[in-house]
Amino acid sequence: MADLIRDLRIAWNAPHLPVTIGTTGMANVDQSADGLKVINAQAAVANPTLYPEFAGTVVTVDTRPYDYGNDVGGNNDGYHWNQNAESYFNIGEQMALRLMGILPSQSSAKNMVSFSIPGQVSSNISGNTITVTMPAGTDRTNLVPNFSVSSFATALPVSGSPRDFSSAQSYTVTAQNLTTQKYTVNIVESATTPYQDWAVANAPSGSSADDFDKDGISNGIEFLLGGDKDTNDLAKLPTMSTTATHWVFRFRRIRSSVSGVNSCVIDAGDSLNAWPQSYTVAATTALSTPGITIQENDPSGFDTVTLSIPKLGSDKKFARLRVQTLGQ
Repeated sequence: MADLIRDLRIAWNAPHLPVTIGTTGMANVDQSADGLKVINAQAAVANPTLYPEFAGTVVTVDTRPYDYGNDVGGNNDGYHWNQNAESYFNIGEQMALRLMGILPSQSSAKNMVSFSIPGQVSSNISGNTITVTMPAGTDRTNLVPNFSVSSFATALPVSGSPRDFSSAQSYTVTAQNLTTQKYTVNIVESATTPYQDWAVANAPSGSSADDFDKDGISNGIEFLLGGDKDTNDLAKLPTMSTTATHWVFRFRRIRSSVSGVNSCVIDAGDSLNAWPQSYTVAATTALSTPGITIQENDPSGFDTVTLSIPKLGSDKKFARLRVQTLGQ
């Protein structure tokens, strides 16, 4: 019995798994020496002196009092407590009560501690209602919230699951003691554009074509790339590389910028004097100019945008990124 408990705790990665043991106690088993040995051995597993590793986590129930004899059970076989339903019920009840006595207290906490959506303007938890303000024009059909709940609690749907917020969505938080609390999440849109919201903190003066923080990147492109005025964002600029057959132009855009940009275009050419090729970067690959691939929400909160241009014998290629924001 002791080895079984050890094996189960290892297999289930539960080093303190509570266990209750019902000793054998049917058919006058205690009237034989061997029967008493079995009963005593089972009871000994809960003895903290003999098994200190099980102290406080293993208990036993003597089932002999629940053998009501041959005349009371479903039959008079003399074993399995004569298939007496009352015996089974009472034994089960006593084992459950003893088990409850060694269980740690169960937390009733079931709060939604934080809730956010990438690109949001703000979020607020008030009672059981959560309100998230998103930039104007945000596509609500595939938003991916991230949230945290009380210790030991769980939630459904789980954090990081895409949801369609075209209408209010519900989340149920379950406490450790299995009590539940329902939360309703509503999305509202900001009265200003995403660029305007970003510019309040990062470019309070000038247009999207200016460079408020003087880091060499225009405000509009800095907004698109997920930059801010407090950091030098040159490392976020697009990169150019090659394969055996293509020129590859790649950058990451913050997803909240998609609804805040009137146009995003990659121009390409063989010199800096002319840009004969133009590629429109839209919300998705399907809506963009052929050659553009958009890996949405990769990494989380950003899209990875890639333009592949066939070399076709060209020995050099130049590319530039142009952005026109809404509400600039």
